[in-house]
Amino acid sequence: MEKKGATRQNEKMRNLFHRLSIHYRLLLSYSLTFIVISLLGSLAIYSLVRTTLKQNIENELKNSTHTILGMVKTAIDASIRNHLRAISENNQKIAAYFYHEYTTGHLSEKEAKKKAANVLLSQPIGKTGYLYCIDSNGVIQVHPKTELIGTDISDKGFARTQKEKKQGYIEYYWANPGEIAERPKALYMSYFAPWDWIVSASSYRDEFNELLSVDDFQNYILSIKFGKTGYPYVMDSKGNLIIHPTLQGTNIYQSQDDDNRMFIKEICEKKNGEIIYPWKNPGEKAARKKLVIFNYIPEMDWIVASSSYLEEFYRPLTTIGYTTLIAVLIMLVIIIPITWLISSRLARPLQEMITVFENGSRADFSKRLNPVWGGEMGEVAKNYNVFIDTLEKARQQLETSEEKFRSIFENSFEGIFQINLNGDLIIANPAMAAMFGFGSAEKLISETTDFWRQRCHNPAQKKEILRMLEENKFLYEYEIQLTKKDQKLFWCTFSAKTYKTGPGNNLYIEGFLSDITQRKIARQALESAHKELEQKVQQRTHELSNWIKDLEQKNLESALLRKMSELIQICHTSEEIYDVAQTYFIQFFPKTSGRLYVFGDDLAGLDLILSWGDETDMDMGFQTKDCWALRQGKPYLMQKSKNNLLCNHLNRTIIKESLCAPLVAQKNNIGLLHIQSNIENYFESRQSLALIITEHLALALLNMKLQESLRLQSIQDPLTGLYNRRFLDESLRREAYSMKRHNYAIGIIMMDIDFFKKINDTHGHECGDAILTALGSFLKDNTRGNDIACRYGGEEFVIILIKTGFKEAVQKAEMLLKQICDTLFIPYDGTRHSITVSMGVAMCPDHGQKIDDALKAADTALYQAKNRGRNQVAFPD
Repeated sequence: MEKKGATRQNEKMRNLFHRLSIHYRLLLSYSLTFIVISLLGSLAIYSLVRTTLKQNIENELKNSTHTILGMVKTAIDASIRNHLRAISENNQKIAAYFYHEYTTGHLSEKEAKKKAANVLLSQPIGKTGYLYCIDSNGVIQVHPKTELIGTDISDKGFARTQKEKKQGYIEYYWANPGEIAERPKALYMSYFAPWDWIVSASSYRDEFNELLSVDDFQNYILSIKFGKTGYPYVMDSKGNLIIHPTLQGTNIYQSQDDDNRMFIKEICEKKNGEIIYPWKNPGEKAARKKLVIFNYIPEMDWIVASSSYLEEFYRPLTTIGYTTLIAVLIMLVIIIPITWLISSRLARPLQEMITVFENGSRADFSKRLNPVWGGEMGEVAKNYNVFIDTLEKARQQLETSEEKFRSIFENSFEGIFQINLNGDLIIANPAMAAMFGFGSAEKLISETTDFWRQRCHNPAQKKEILRMLEENKFLYEYEIQLTKKDQKLFWCTFSAKTYKTGPGNNLYIEGFLSDITQRKIARQALESAHKELEQKVQQRTHELSNWIKDLEQKNLESALLRKMSELIQICHTSEEIYDVAQTYFIQFFPKTSGRLYVFGDDLAGLDLILSWGDETDMDMGFQTKDCWALRQGKPYLMQKSKNNLLCNHLNRTIIKESLCAPLVAQKNNIGLLHIQSNIENYFESRQSLALIITEHLALALLNMKLQESLRLQSIQDPLTGLYNRRFLDESLRREAYSMKRHNYAIGIIMMDIDFFKKINDTHGHECGDAILTALGSFLKDNTRGNDIACRYGGEEFVIILIKTGFKEAVQKAEMLLKQICDTLFIPYDGTRHSITVSMGVAMCPDHGQKIDDALKAADTALYQAKNRGRNQVAFPD
């Protein structure tokens, strides 16, 4: 019955529709059609806009969170590396200082190592970090735990890396005894070669929180906004707010949402992800849902979060829904043409809105909605434009940050590059283009199709670089010879690392190039040093003479200066100059105590040469940074009455005045004169005298150093390093006189290389030079300290044996002959060459009352040895 009733009702409705006029039919049809289309269109628009808004907002929240995360992590990495590097390199200098103390005789090597170790172990790093040293074999030399000293840890992965690299920065995971989980650890090492120490500064990465200042990021993070009330914030895993617009410094770990859910605790436990929770601010009637996207930074124990209310994201959707509903109701009561016009008017802005939203989903924020539509559409347009302006501002801030990094890349003095294994140059900065002689980085990239083939001069170096990168993933300051655009060669240090990226997980190499050509060619400047040496001696002798003339015009002090200068002029060594200076310092500066320090050969520190007066607080040596005068490059007067600073090389003894005057000549730092007195205003009339003395004493010491250098060059054979014939003649004259006076014998061994001409003709003169050099080194190593080994000329050598009998001289010659034949091998051009020699032995006065006669006897015996078949010792009958 019910089914029949429904059928009759449908039939009545159908008959009623048929009875309507066409006007009402069209009106009803258009109205129903409009309603259906409006509903479907509204649903489609709502869904599209909702999806687009959701994607844009979530992407923006994630991008902002990741940007903050990346910025903080980059700063953490740089801070940790630079901090550990400064500690390691400073302690390498400390080891060098104690090594200098050992080499200068102030400490034994054991004492120097112990003191250096105590200084290293006294410096904590973070909470649990420390300094330690291992040698090239992986054996611990210095460690806070004394029971570990001498332990071989080369089986550890990080220790193997230390043995291979010895210098640089590494990261690894490590768990101390008693710890269950491993934690990331950072280490920077510097190599001190004299003791074979790899000085290592190590600590867990999460102990460097204090290196990073919140102020570096706070303003930037707080400037970011999402919608009307959305914002990012930073807290630690215990709920303490590090950065927050209003609650910074408070703990919100126990905070609960409107459903009594401890959402902050959940964020702290998850550390990465996103959550939605209901939240009601004070004064609000109902809770609103809030979206939070967060990521964790383990080194800082920071959680970076971005949050905003969902309804602020979807508010434009509500406006669109209401507008559509009102429009549908209005269309039901107006005629079809008006409905059509209104629907057409509504369709155009909706289509434009869809287009703009689609562009926004593709990160194109250049378009804006036109607010002149009015009504709800105008509100939607305004809200959308405000939202897009916020996103554009954030994008511009990101571009500014990127521009800063781009500026570093463009303005770096080092060549920065990225290449793949095939040699394709992908990225290069202007500095690298300039190194290779190109006007721009684009030109360098476009003309470099194969970096290894076009720019690497030695193909073997390419293979070596790729091998080392494959083994270590990192290469530091590898010296490589490269080719410029004009085919000129230059030297660089190659520092790089490898990484994989892209869809194909391709391997890339990126790093730095530093031009070291000038360092390589610096040795060439030494070749002209000898020519300039004599000119400098003459020039400084002339300056010294002028100084003496000036001193002669002064009073009593001038007379003393003249006498001191005259004595210095006739000194043959620097030690004699020191003796003269000490004698006159006491006369120049009575009632004082003082010291003269001179720089060592490495110019790193000063050594005490002489002193006078009170020596109770004497400092045997110190570094440049310990003296204000050396820092400023000019004299420094300390007067207690004026509260001047006291130099660090002085003990805190109570003195009234002290004067530090640097010894500088021709821009060469020679040393320092220090004088101290307990008489007030003592230096008021003597400071100028002290400056004159230091000026000319420095000139005299520099002149003596040059004379000693010239003297060495004049008596030494440059090829073999042995004394030359000139020195031999001088020594023989001196020894002949001493021999007659003290009644002892002199042995003479004259030596000649067998078939030396044949060696030169067969293998070339460079091979002959290598043999002469090797034989010279051999003779130096096998000659007593008071004996004299000389190159007599060509391939002939002479050995003078002082206070030696005939039997001992023959035995010495036979021993040298056998060792040269059996053990002396000279590598040259891939071949090891051996030689034999012939020797003649003679004695003075046994074989000649005069040295010249004994030399002739030795020469005659030499030719007898050659005539008898060579490789033997002969002596006069």
